[in-house]
Amino acid sequence: MKPRSPLFIALALLLSGTLAGSLLRLYLPESASVLNRMMAAGLVLFALVCMLDYLLSRRSLPLKIQRIVPENISLGRDIPIRLQVSCPDPKLRAPMPVMIADCLPPDWSCDTPELTLLLPPKRGVEIGYIAQAHRRGDTAFNGIDYAVPSRLGLWWMIRRLPESQTVKVLPDFSRILGADLVGFQHWLNLMGAKKNRRRGAGQEFFQLRDFADGDDVRHIDWKATARTRKPIVRTFQDERDRRIIFLLDCSRNMATVDGTLSHFDHALNAMLLLSYTALKHDDAVGLMTFNAAAERFLPPHRGMAQIGRLVDTVYDIEPTFAAADLEHAAERLLQQQTRRSLVIILSHLSHDADDEMIAILNRLHRRHLVLFANLRQTVAADIQAQTLTTPDEALTYLGAQFYRRAESRALTRLAVGKIPHLHVLPAELSAALINRYMQMKRAGAW
Repeated sequence: MKPRSPLFIALALLLSGTLAGSLLRLYLPESASVLNRMMAAGLVLFALVCMLDYLLSRRSLPLKIQRIVPENISLGRDIPIRLQVSCPDPKLRAPMPVMIADCLPPDWSCDTPELTLLLPPKRGVEIGYIAQAHRRGDTAFNGIDYAVPSRLGLWWMIRRLPESQTVKVLPDFSRILGADLVGFQHWLNLMGAKKNRRRGAGQEFFQLRDFADGDDVRHIDWKATARTRKPIVRTFQDERDRRIIFLLDCSRNMATVDGTLSHFDHALNAMLLLSYTALKHDDAVGLMTFNAAAERFLPPHRGMAQIGRLVDTVYDIEPTFAAADLEHAAERLLQQQTRRSLVIILSHLSHDADDEMIAILNRLHRRHLVLFANLRQTVAADIQAQTLTTPDEALTYLGAQFYRRAESRALTRLAVGKIPHLHVLPAELSAALINRYMQMKRAGAW
Protein backbone atom coordinates (compact mmCIF):
# COMPACT_ATOMS: atom_id res chain seq x y z
CA MET A 1 0.00 0.00 0.00
CA LYS A 2 0.97 3.62 -0.34
CA PRO A 3 -0.69 6.87 0.90
CA ARG A 4 -3.08 8.89 -1.24
CA SER A 5 -3.45 12.66 -1.38
CA PRO A 6 -6.35 12.85 1.21
CA LEU A 7 -4.01 11.37 3.81
CA PHE A 8 -1.37 14.00 3.10
CA ILE A 9 -3.97 16.78 3.25
CA ALA A 10 -5.31 15.62 6.62
CA LEU A 11 -1.80 15.23 7.99
CA ALA A 12 -0.85 18.70 6.77
CA LEU A 13 -3.90 20.21 8.53
CA LEU A 14 -3.01 18.50 11.81
CA LEU A 15 0.60 19.62 11.63
CA SER A 16 -0.53 23.16 10.83
CA GLY A 17 -2.72 23.13 13.94
CA THR A 18 0.19 21.88 16.04
CA LEU A 19 2.43 24.65 14.71
CA ALA A 20 -0.27 27.22 15.38
CA GLY A 21 -0.51 25.95 18.96
CA SER A 22 3.24 26.38 19.41
CA LEU A 23 3.08 29.97 18.18
CA LEU A 24 -0.03 30.72 20.27
CA ARG A 25 1.78 29.58 23.38
CA LEU A 26 3.98 32.67 23.21
CA TYR A 27 0.97 34.98 23.69
CA LEU A 28 -1.90 32.93 25.20
CA PRO A 29 -0.40 30.04 27.18
CA GLU A 30 -3.74 28.77 28.52
CA SER A 31 -5.45 28.65 25.10
CA ALA A 32 -2.37 27.10 23.56
CA SER A 33 -2.41 24.31 26.11
CA VAL A 34 -5.99 23.41 25.19
CA LEU A 35 -5.19 23.59 21.47
CA ASN A 36 -2.12 21.36 21.86
CA ARG A 37 -4.14 18.73 23.72
CA MET A 38 -6.75 18.83 20.97
CA MET A 39 -4.06 18.42 18.27
CA ALA A 40 -2.49 15.51 20.18
CA ALA A 41 -5.86 13.81 20.43
CA GLY A 42 -6.47 14.55 16.77
CA LEU A 43 -3.17 12.95 15.79
CA VAL A 44 -3.98 9.83 17.83
CA LEU A 45 -7.47 9.65 16.32
CA PHE A 46 -6.03 10.20 12.83
CA ALA A 47 -3.55 7.33 13.32
CA LEU A 48 -6.38 5.05 14.49
CA VAL A 49 -8.51 6.02 11.47
CA CYS A 50 -5.62 5.31 9.10
CA MET A 51 -5.05 1.90 10.69
CA LEU A 52 -8.76 1.07 10.64
CA ASP A 53 -9.01 2.15 6.99
CA TYR A 54 -6.16 -0.17 6.12
CA LEU A 55 -7.63 -3.12 8.03
CA LEU A 56 -11.07 -2.68 6.50
CA SER A 57 -9.61 -2.42 3.00
CA ARG A 58 -7.34 -5.45 2.99
CA ARG A 59 -10.03 -7.20 0.99
CA SER A 60 -10.46 -4.53 -1.64
CA LEU A 61 -12.68 -4.83 -4.66
CA PRO A 62 -11.19 -7.35 -7.10
CA LEU A 63 -10.37 -6.26 -10.62
CA LYS A 64 -10.23 -8.29 -13.81
CA ILE A 65 -7.49 -7.19 -16.21
CA GLN A 66 -6.79 -8.85 -19.53
CA ARG A 67 -3.65 -8.03 -21.51
CA ILE A 68 -3.83 -8.07 -25.32
CA VAL A 69 -0.42 -8.26 -27.04
CA PRO A 70 0.04 -8.20 -30.85
CA GLU A 71 0.83 -11.55 -32.44
CA ASN A 72 3.89 -10.24 -34.30
CA ILE A 73 6.44 -8.45 -32.09
CA SER A 74 9.52 -7.04 -33.82
CA LEU A 75 12.76 -6.11 -32.13
CA GLY A 76 13.05 -2.36 -31.48
CA ARG A 77 9.62 -1.51 -32.90
CA ASP A 78 6.75 0.19 -31.05
CA ILE A 79 4.43 -2.47 -29.61
CA PRO A 80 0.86 -1.33 -28.81
CA ILE A 81 -0.37 -3.21 -25.74
CA ARG A 82 -3.97 -2.96 -24.58
CA LEU A 83 -5.39 -3.67 -21.13
CA GLN A 84 -9.07 -4.44 -20.67
CA VAL A 85 -10.06 -3.51 -17.09
CA SER A 86 -13.34 -4.37 -15.35
CA CYS A 87 -14.69 -4.93 -11.83
CA PRO A 88 -17.09 -7.90 -11.53
CA ASP A 89 -18.06 -6.96 -7.95
CA PRO A 90 -21.60 -5.43 -7.80
CA LYS A 91 -20.58 -3.39 -4.71
CA LEU A 92 -18.93 -0.87 -7.03
CA ARG A 93 -21.64 1.80 -7.44
CA ALA A 94 -19.55 4.87 -8.29
CA PRO A 95 -16.58 5.50 -10.60
CA MET A 96 -13.36 4.38 -8.95
CA PRO A 97 -9.84 5.64 -9.71
CA VAL A 98 -7.40 2.86 -10.58
CA MET A 99 -3.63 2.85 -11.16
CA ILE A 100 -2.11 0.04 -13.25
CA ALA A 101 1.53 -0.95 -13.83
CA ASP A 102 2.19 -3.84 -16.19
CA CYS A 103 5.15 -6.05 -15.24
CA LEU A 104 7.17 -5.84 -18.46
CA PRO A 105 9.65 -8.56 -19.45
CA PRO A 106 13.36 -7.91 -18.96
CA ASP A 107 15.00 -5.80 -21.68
CA TRP A 108 11.71 -4.03 -22.47
CA SER A 109 11.06 -0.32 -22.03
CA CYS A 110 7.93 1.80 -21.78
CA ASP A 111 7.29 5.55 -21.82
CA THR A 112 4.30 5.32 -19.45
CA PRO A 113 5.10 2.84 -16.66
CA GLU A 114 1.94 3.81 -14.69
CA LEU A 115 -1.54 4.11 -16.19
CA THR A 116 -4.36 5.95 -14.43
CA LEU A 117 -8.04 5.53 -15.26
CA LEU A 118 -11.51 6.06 -13.80
CA LEU A 119 -13.36 2.74 -13.76
CA PRO A 120 -17.14 3.10 -14.09
CA PRO A 121 -19.45 0.57 -12.39
CA LYS A 122 -20.91 -2.38 -14.33
CA ARG A 123 -18.76 -1.92 -17.42
CA GLY A 124 -15.14 -2.16 -18.39
CA VAL A 125 -12.56 0.25 -19.74
CA GLU A 126 -9.78 -0.35 -22.25
CA ILE A 127 -6.48 1.48 -21.88
CA GLY A 128 -3.20 1.05 -23.73
CA TYR A 129 0.47 1.92 -23.79
CA ILE A 130 3.45 1.59 -26.13
CA ALA A 131 6.44 -0.61 -25.28
CA GLN A 132 9.65 -1.60 -27.05
CA ALA A 133 11.51 -4.91 -26.94
CA HIS A 134 15.30 -4.72 -27.01
CA ARG A 135 16.14 -8.42 -27.14
CA ARG A 136 15.01 -11.25 -29.38
CA GLY A 137 13.69 -14.59 -28.14
CA ASP A 138 11.05 -15.96 -25.79
CA THR A 139 10.17 -13.61 -22.97
CA ALA A 140 7.38 -13.36 -20.43
CA PHE A 141 5.20 -10.81 -18.66
CA ASN A 142 5.26 -11.61 -14.94
CA GLY A 143 1.88 -10.16 -13.99
CA ILE A 144 -0.02 -6.90 -13.61
CA ASP A 145 0.13 -4.64 -10.56
CA TYR A 146 -2.84 -2.41 -9.82
CA ALA A 147 -3.87 -0.06 -7.00
CA VAL A 148 -7.38 0.91 -5.86
CA PRO A 149 -8.42 3.35 -3.08
CA SER A 150 -9.15 2.11 0.44
CA ARG A 151 -12.60 2.42 2.00
CA LEU A 152 -11.95 5.95 3.31
CA GLY A 153 -9.70 6.89 0.41
CA LEU A 154 -6.54 7.34 2.51
CA TRP A 155 -4.48 4.54 0.96
CA TRP A 156 -3.73 2.95 -2.37
CA MET A 157 -4.24 -0.79 -1.87
CA ILE A 158 -1.75 -2.50 -4.21
CA ARG A 159 -2.50 -5.93 -5.65
CA ARG A 160 -0.90 -8.16 -8.28
CA LEU A 161 -2.73 -10.28 -10.81
CA PRO A 162 -0.83 -13.39 -11.99
CA GLU A 163 -1.46 -12.46 -15.61
CA SER A 164 1.63 -14.24 -16.95
CA GLN A 165 2.06 -14.38 -20.70
CA THR A 166 4.92 -15.66 -22.88
CA VAL A 167 5.58 -13.91 -26.19
CA LYS A 168 8.08 -14.22 -29.04
CA VAL A 169 10.24 -11.26 -30.01
CA LEU A 170 11.24 -11.64 -33.65
CA PRO A 171 13.86 -9.83 -35.73
CA ASP A 172 12.66 -6.61 -37.35
CA PHE A 173 10.89 -8.13 -40.33
CA SER A 174 8.75 -5.14 -41.21
CA ARG A 175 10.85 -4.04 -44.19
CA ILE A 176 10.53 -7.49 -45.74
CA LEU A 177 6.81 -7.78 -45.14
CA GLY A 178 6.34 -4.32 -46.62
CA ALA A 179 8.25 -5.15 -49.78
CA ASP A 180 5.15 -6.28 -51.67
CA LEU A 181 3.45 -2.96 -50.99
CA VAL A 182 5.97 -0.94 -53.00
CA GLY A 183 6.77 -3.54 -55.64
CA PHE A 184 9.56 -6.05 -55.33
CA GLN A 185 12.04 -4.54 -57.79
CA HIS A 186 11.43 -1.04 -56.42
CA TRP A 187 12.15 -2.38 -52.96
CA LEU A 188 15.41 -3.90 -54.20
CA ASN A 189 16.36 -0.50 -55.62
CA LEU A 190 15.63 1.15 -52.29
CA MET A 191 17.84 -1.43 -50.57
CA GLY A 192 20.71 -0.59 -52.94
CA ALA A 193 20.45 -3.73 -55.08
CA LYS A 194 21.41 -3.23 -58.71
CA LYS A 195 20.06 -4.74 -61.90
CA ASN A 196 22.60 -6.84 -63.76
CA ARG A 197 22.65 -7.78 -67.42
CA ARG A 198 21.87 -11.43 -67.98
CA ARG A 199 24.75 -13.51 -69.30
CA GLY A 200 26.26 -16.99 -69.09
CA ALA A 201 24.45 -20.32 -68.86
CA GLY A 202 22.25 -19.61 -65.90
CA GLN A 203 19.06 -20.24 -67.90
CA GLU A 204 17.15 -23.22 -69.18
CA PHE A 205 15.18 -23.59 -72.42
CA PHE A 206 11.51 -22.56 -72.21
CA GLN A 207 9.90 -22.57 -75.67
CA LEU A 208 10.17 -21.65 -79.37
CA ARG A 209 8.37 -18.66 -80.87
CA ASP A 210 8.43 -16.41 -83.92
CA PHE A 211 11.23 -13.91 -84.20
CA ALA A 212 10.25 -10.36 -83.12
CA ASP A 213 11.99 -7.00 -83.25
CA GLY A 214 14.53 -6.71 -80.45
CA ASP A 215 15.26 -10.46 -80.17
CA ASP A 216 18.89 -11.52 -80.02
CA VAL A 217 19.91 -13.15 -83.31
CA ARG A 218 22.12 -15.51 -81.33
CA HIS A 219 18.96 -17.17 -80.00
CA ILE A 220 17.66 -18.10 -83.46
CA ASP A 221 16.97 -21.84 -83.78
CA TRP A 222 18.22 -22.55 -87.31
CA LYS A 223 16.74 -26.05 -87.58
CA ALA A 224 13.25 -24.78 -86.66
CA THR A 225 13.77 -21.82 -88.98
CA ALA A 226 14.65 -24.16 -91.88
CA ARG A 227 11.59 -26.33 -91.25
CA THR A 228 9.10 -23.46 -91.01
CA ARG A 229 10.91 -21.17 -93.46
CA LYS A 230 10.53 -18.22 -91.06
CA PRO A 231 12.76 -17.00 -88.24
CA ILE A 232 12.21 -18.91 -84.98
CA VAL A 233 13.95 -18.02 -81.70
CA ARG A 234 14.50 -19.91 -78.48
CA THR A 235 13.21 -18.35 -75.25
CA PHE A 236 14.69 -19.09 -71.87
CA GLN A 237 13.78 -18.83 -68.22
CA ASP A 238 15.92 -18.69 -65.13
CA GLU A 239 16.97 -22.03 -63.71
CA ARG A 240 14.86 -22.96 -60.72
CA ASP A 241 15.42 -24.83 -57.50
CA ARG A 242 18.95 -23.64 -56.95
CA ARG A 243 19.93 -23.94 -53.33
CA ILE A 244 21.30 -21.44 -50.87
CA ILE A 245 22.54 -22.53 -47.45
CA PHE A 246 23.53 -19.98 -44.81
CA LEU A 247 26.26 -20.82 -42.31
CA LEU A 248 25.49 -18.44 -39.44
CA ASP A 249 28.28 -17.80 -36.95
CA CYS A 250 27.06 -17.56 -33.33
CA SER A 251 30.47 -17.16 -31.67
CA ARG A 252 31.55 -14.40 -29.29
CA ASN A 253 32.91 -12.15 -32.06
CA MET A 254 29.39 -11.70 -33.39
CA ALA A 255 28.36 -10.02 -30.12
CA THR A 256 30.25 -6.86 -31.15
CA VAL A 257 27.85 -3.91 -31.19
CA ASP A 258 27.73 -1.60 -34.19
CA GLY A 259 25.29 1.28 -33.71
CA THR A 260 22.19 -0.04 -31.97
CA LEU A 261 22.53 -3.64 -33.18
CA SER A 262 25.13 -6.33 -32.68
CA HIS A 263 26.99 -7.85 -35.62
CA PHE A 264 24.89 -10.97 -35.09
CA ASP A 265 21.64 -9.02 -35.47
CA HIS A 266 22.97 -7.32 -38.61
CA ALA A 267 23.85 -10.73 -40.03
CA LEU A 268 20.47 -12.10 -39.05
CA ASN A 269 18.59 -9.27 -40.75
CA ALA A 270 20.73 -9.60 -43.88
CA MET A 271 20.11 -13.34 -44.00
CA LEU A 272 16.35 -12.88 -43.78
CA LEU A 273 16.32 -10.16 -46.44
CA LEU A 274 18.36 -12.27 -48.86
CA SER A 275 16.23 -15.32 -48.07
CA TYR A 276 13.12 -13.38 -49.03
CA THR A 277 14.79 -12.26 -52.26
CA ALA A 278 15.92 -15.80 -53.15
CA LEU A 279 12.53 -17.34 -52.38
CA LYS A 280 10.92 -14.72 -54.60
CA HIS A 281 13.23 -15.99 -57.37
CA ASP A 282 12.12 -19.61 -56.77
CA ASP A 283 15.38 -20.71 -55.14
CA ALA A 284 15.53 -22.98 -52.10
CA VAL A 285 16.93 -21.57 -48.86
CA GLY A 286 18.31 -23.39 -45.83
CA LEU A 287 20.26 -22.60 -42.66
CA MET A 288 22.92 -24.11 -40.41
CA THR A 289 24.28 -22.45 -37.27
CA PHE A 290 27.65 -23.06 -35.69
CA ASN A 291 28.97 -22.22 -32.21
CA ALA A 292 25.39 -21.76 -30.96
CA ALA A 293 24.27 -23.05 -27.57
CA ALA A 294 22.23 -25.65 -29.48
CA GLU A 295 23.15 -26.21 -33.13
CA ARG A 296 20.24 -25.75 -35.50
CA PHE A 297 19.72 -26.93 -39.05
CA LEU A 298 16.91 -26.11 -41.46
CA PRO A 299 16.99 -28.06 -44.76
CA PRO A 300 16.65 -25.99 -47.95
CA HIS A 301 13.08 -25.55 -49.23
CA ARG A 302 11.34 -23.37 -51.76
CA GLY A 303 8.21 -21.28 -51.18
CA MET A 304 7.47 -18.27 -49.02
CA ALA A 305 6.45 -20.52 -46.12
CA GLN A 306 10.19 -21.08 -45.62
CA ILE A 307 10.48 -17.52 -44.30
CA GLY A 308 8.32 -18.44 -41.32
CA ARG A 309 10.43 -21.54 -40.69
CA LEU A 310 13.62 -19.46 -40.83
CA VAL A 311 12.29 -16.95 -38.31
CA ASP A 312 11.12 -19.72 -35.97
CA THR A 313 14.58 -21.29 -36.19
CA VAL A 314 16.69 -18.22 -35.41
CA TYR A 315 14.56 -15.69 -33.51
CA ASP A 316 15.83 -16.70 -30.06
CA ILE A 317 19.51 -17.36 -30.87
CA GLU A 318 22.11 -15.24 -29.12
CA PRO A 319 25.92 -15.23 -29.55
CA THR A 320 27.75 -17.53 -27.14
CA PHE A 321 31.16 -17.19 -25.46
CA ALA A 322 32.69 -19.89 -27.67
CA ALA A 323 35.35 -19.22 -30.30
CA ALA A 324 34.39 -19.69 -33.95
CA ASP A 325 34.80 -23.31 -35.11
CA LEU A 326 34.31 -23.18 -38.88
CA GLU A 327 35.94 -26.58 -39.41
CA HIS A 328 33.24 -28.44 -37.47
CA ALA A 329 30.50 -26.53 -39.32
CA ALA A 330 32.07 -27.38 -42.70
CA GLU A 331 32.23 -31.08 -41.78
CA ARG A 332 28.56 -31.11 -40.83
CA LEU A 333 27.57 -29.30 -44.00
CA LEU A 334 29.55 -31.64 -46.28
CA GLN A 335 27.89 -34.64 -44.62
CA GLN A 336 24.35 -33.32 -44.85
CA GLN A 337 24.41 -31.50 -48.20
CA THR A 338 25.71 -33.46 -51.17
CA ARG A 339 23.96 -31.40 -53.83
CA ARG A 340 25.92 -28.39 -55.09
CA SER A 341 24.67 -25.22 -53.38
CA LEU A 342 25.62 -21.62 -52.76
CA VAL A 343 27.02 -21.61 -49.20
CA ILE A 344 27.00 -18.13 -47.65
CA ILE A 345 29.12 -17.89 -44.50
CA LEU A 346 28.19 -14.97 -42.23
CA SER A 347 31.14 -14.55 -39.88
CA HIS A 348 34.40 -12.76 -39.15
CA LEU A 349 37.79 -13.52 -40.66
CA SER A 350 40.04 -15.70 -38.52
CA HIS A 351 43.20 -13.59 -38.43
CA ASP A 352 45.19 -15.78 -36.07
CA ALA A 353 44.50 -18.99 -38.00
CA ASP A 354 44.03 -17.89 -41.61
CA ASP A 355 45.89 -20.96 -42.96
CA GLU A 356 43.31 -23.29 -41.44
CA MET A 357 40.45 -21.03 -42.52
CA ILE A 358 41.62 -20.94 -46.17
CA ALA A 359 42.03 -24.74 -46.17
CA ILE A 360 38.50 -25.19 -44.83
CA LEU A 361 37.02 -22.78 -47.40
CA ASN A 362 38.90 -24.50 -50.24
CA ARG A 363 37.53 -27.85 -49.14
CA LEU A 364 33.99 -26.46 -49.15
CA HIS A 365 34.63 -24.73 -52.46
CA ARG A 366 35.43 -28.02 -54.19
CA ARG A 367 31.85 -29.22 -53.71
CA HIS A 368 29.86 -26.01 -53.29
CA LEU A 369 30.07 -22.39 -54.35
CA VAL A 370 31.22 -20.49 -51.27
CA LEU A 371 30.61 -16.82 -50.48
CA PHE A 372 32.34 -15.60 -47.32
CA ALA A 373 30.64 -12.48 -45.93
CA ASN A 374 32.98 -10.78 -43.48
CA LEU A 375 31.49 -8.13 -41.19
CA ARG A 376 34.11 -5.43 -41.06
CA GLN A 377 35.16 -4.19 -37.64
CA THR A 378 35.32 -0.42 -37.14
CA VAL A 379 37.01 -0.43 -33.73
CA ALA A 380 40.55 -0.71 -35.11
CA ALA A 381 40.08 2.24 -37.48
CA ASP A 382 38.57 4.33 -34.67
CA ILE A 383 41.53 3.56 -32.42
CA GLN A 384 44.05 4.51 -35.09
CA ALA A 385 42.28 7.83 -35.65
CA GLN A 386 42.70 8.87 -32.01
CA THR A 387 45.51 11.04 -30.63
CA LEU A 388 48.01 9.12 -28.48
CA THR A 389 48.72 10.61 -25.05
CA THR A 390 49.62 7.65 -22.79
CA PRO A 391 51.68 4.44 -23.10
CA ASP A 392 48.50 2.33 -22.79
CA GLU A 393 46.96 4.17 -25.74
CA ALA A 394 50.16 3.54 -27.74
CA LEU A 395 49.93 -0.20 -27.02
CA THR A 396 46.27 -0.19 -28.04
CA TYR A 397 47.22 1.61 -31.24
CA LEU A 398 49.84 -1.04 -32.07
CA GLY A 399 47.30 -3.79 -31.42
CA ALA A 400 44.81 -2.14 -33.79
CA GLN A 401 47.52 -1.79 -36.45
CA PHE A 402 48.42 -5.47 -36.10
CA TYR A 403 44.73 -6.39 -36.39
CA ARG A 404 44.26 -4.42 -39.62
CA ARG A 405 47.37 -5.92 -41.18
CA ALA A 406 46.20 -9.43 -40.32
CA GLU A 407 42.78 -8.63 -41.75
CA SER A 408 44.33 -7.33 -44.98
CA ARG A 409 46.49 -10.46 -45.26
CA ALA A 410 43.45 -12.74 -44.83
CA LEU A 411 41.48 -10.83 -47.48
CA THR A 412 44.43 -11.07 -49.88
CA ARG A 413 44.58 -14.83 -49.39
CA LEU A 414 40.85 -15.11 -50.13
CA ALA A 415 41.35 -13.17 -53.35
CA VAL A 416 44.38 -15.27 -54.37
CA GLY A 417 42.41 -18.45 -53.67
CA LYS A 418 39.57 -17.13 -55.88
CA ILE A 419 37.07 -17.56 -53.06
CA PRO A 420 34.17 -15.09 -53.48
CA HIS A 421 33.94 -12.85 -50.45
CA LEU A 422 32.48 -9.61 -49.11
CA HIS A 423 34.18 -7.21 -46.71
CA VAL A 424 31.54 -4.66 -45.69
CA LEU A 425 30.28 -2.75 -42.70
CA PRO A 426 27.46 -4.54 -40.85
CA ALA A 427 24.91 -1.87 -41.85
CA GLU A 428 25.81 -2.39 -45.53
CA LEU A 429 25.65 -6.18 -45.44
CA SER A 430 22.04 -6.59 -46.64
CA ALA A 431 22.45 -4.62 -49.87
CA ALA A 432 25.88 -6.14 -50.59
CA LEU A 433 24.58 -9.70 -50.19
CA ILE A 434 21.58 -9.10 -52.43
CA ASN A 435 23.74 -7.50 -55.12
CA ARG A 436 26.22 -10.39 -55.09
CA TYR A 437 23.41 -12.97 -55.14
CA MET A 438 21.82 -11.27 -58.17
CA GLN A 439 25.19 -11.20 -59.97
CA MET A 440 25.80 -14.89 -59.30
CA LYS A 441 22.30 -15.86 -60.34
CA ARG A 442 22.44 -13.93 -63.61
CA ALA A 443 25.86 -15.39 -64.39
CA GLY A 444 24.73 -18.95 -63.67
CA ALA A 445 27.52 -19.40 -61.15
CA TRP A 446 25.97 -22.50 -59.58
